[in-house]
Order: sequence, then structure tokens, then C-alpha cells
Amino acid sequence: MTRKLSLLSGLAILAVVLNHASGWGFTAMVWWTDQYRSVATPCFDQLGSPAYYGLLTIGQLALFSVPAFLFVSGFFIAYASRLTARGVSGKTVRARLGKLVWPYLIWSVAILALAALQGQVYEPGDYVRKLLTGGAVGAYFFVPLLAQFLLMSPWLCRWARRGPRSLLMAAAAVQLAASVLYYQRLAGRPLPEFLQHNDWLFIWYALYFPLGLVVGLRLDTWAALIARYKRPLLVATAVFGALSILEAQLLYQLQLGLAWTMGPPKITSVLYAVAFIGAFLSIDLKRLPLTAALNWLGAHSYGIYLLHPELLEIVARLIRKSAAGLLAGQIGLMVILGAAGVGLAALLMEALARSPARSIYRYLFG
Repeated sequence: MTRKLSLLSGLAILAVVLNHASGWGFTAMVWWTDQYRSVATPCFDQLGSPAYYGLLTIGQLALFSVPAFLFVSGFFIAYASRLTARGVSGKTVRARLGKLVWPYLIWSVAILALAALQGQVYEPGDYVRKLLTGGAVGAYFFVPLLAQFLLMSPWLCRWARRGPRSLLMAAAAVQLAASVLYYQRLAGRPLPEFLQHNDWLFIWYALYFPLGLVVGLRLDTWAALIARYKRPLLVATAVFGALSILEAQLLYQLQLGLAWTMGPPKITSVLYAVAFIGAFLSIDLKRLPLTAALNWLGAHSYGIYLLHPELLEIVARLIRKSAAGLLAGQIGLMVILGAAGVGLAALLMEALARSPARSIYRYLFG
């Protein structure tokens, strides 16, 4: 099971990069259209094209990624706690947070400093808020999100030991409540102020870390259950994945905004993510292609995660400046950016690991 989770992390980081690369595809489709056509921007006439549906599909099918990372984190916290009668210790939590937070802070400060050099300066309080909430770059919301679950993990692990069913029911209830809040816009009511633009709040992803804890504490039981329901899990993944795509398009047609309609709190997306994790864990490793590559990506997923947002932006803007014709083929652009985001990050990490400065590797990439 632990090897499957490493492979799941590798697949998840690929999905994260492709999801963000598809976002640049939408940027090229709507905001950079004037670079390859004589039109004013924003230009929405390509929404509904085959490229649009391709980007939409990739973006929706990638939504298992953050839930998968949270599930894996919960699993390994629980698995480590099985070695002691007292459960998760403060030392374990501090060690996990240290590996998570220091690289995040270094890269966040570097990104904010670079923005300041380009004239984008904030008030001191805003810098503190951005560092606490993953605001240096949009993708970094995951770090404060995971940090919340790690801080809660001693309590959650005790709950998972004593009443796994009640923990899962409570986590599912919070997840459902978050989805209900998310759908308020259908009735014309905005989210409460403290929830707007706060992707880092744990309530949006309440189910997955506790699910990983419960599975990690009762691995044999859950492994047998997953194997028993392999076919239903595979079918559910396909069904809920398709429904997530359809729901995103329907919500967009209701004029709720393209970015909002693609969010992970949609009920179909939650069900898809749970089904995907279960289905992946049910697959025989011998039938999985590229296992060595996925295993490497899983082991280096945090470094790729930290590097890829800036790499994608740099490559996208270079393409806009020097090869604007590529912007007209948004699916190809997404593939190029995805390959660059993973490949360049891997090269930078490997170069540092083999250099005389390799002693600082863990401070930069965990």
C-alpha cells in the first residue's frame, strides 16, 4: 500500500502541474487572444470550442490531486502513530511541519521579493497575511491547508482510534456544509466574507486527511474492502469524473464565472476525488505503466510543487513574447507548459542534489 501511495503522489503532482498549465491555456484563449488574432481582449468567442472542452476536462479530472496529497499525508501520520501507544507526538508534528514550512517560507519570500523589485509592494501586514495563507502565489494555499491538518493530527488521530466511523461522518458533514456554502451563489448569495478567496481553509477539504488517518490505522481492513469493491470504484471514478465536467460547464452557463465553476468543493468533484483514490489503490501495481517515473515524481513532489508555478509563468510569458503563434493551440500549449513545469523543476532539483551546495537541498525542497 505504501508504494501505491508514492505512485499516487507522483500522479497527483502531474495532475497539479497540468491543472495549472490548463489555466494558462485559458489565459491564452481569453486574455492573450490579441497576440495571434486581430481582436480586443478579453475575448470569449473560443469558449465552447474543442480546445475549451479539452482544457475544462483536464482541469476537472485533475481535481483528485489535492485530496490525494491530503489522504497520503493523513495515512502516513496514522501509520507512524501505530508504532507508539500514545499516537501522534508533538515531535512528529514538529518534524513534519519543519519539512513543510521552511522550504515554503524561503520560496514565498523569494517570490514576494521578486515582485517587490518589479514594483508590486504591499503593506507589512499584507506580507504577513500572504505568508500565513499561501498568498505569495495561488498554488501555495496547500501548505497552510496541510499545516492545519498536521496541527490537528494528534486530536484527529485519537478520534480515529476511538471512533473511526464518527470521525468520517463528521468530516463528511463538514465537507458537505462547505459544498452547500459553495452553491449559495446559485441563489444569488455570495459566500460569507471570511470564506471568500480563502482556499487555504481546511473546511474546503475536510474529508480527505481524516480518511487517510482511518485507512492508515486499519490498513488490512481497508485494503480488503478496496480490493472487494474495485470494479464499483472504477465505475464511480468514471461516472463522477464525467459529472464533474458536466457540472462545471452547467455552472458556467449559469454565468457564475469560469474560475469559480471549476472549484473542488463541487459535490461531484468531492465524490470523484474519493472514488479516484480508492480506485487507484485497488489497481495491481504490475498493470501500472511508468511506475519508476511516478515513484520518482512522488518522492520529489514537494519540490516540483514549490517550483512549478513560477516556471509555468516564466515559460508562458516567454512563449507570448517570442512564439505567440503557440498560444493559438491551447492544448499544445498546456502540454508544453506541463512538460516544462515538471522537467525544469526536476532538472533544477537534480542539479542542486549533485552540486557542492547539496547540503541546502532539504531547506529548499523538503
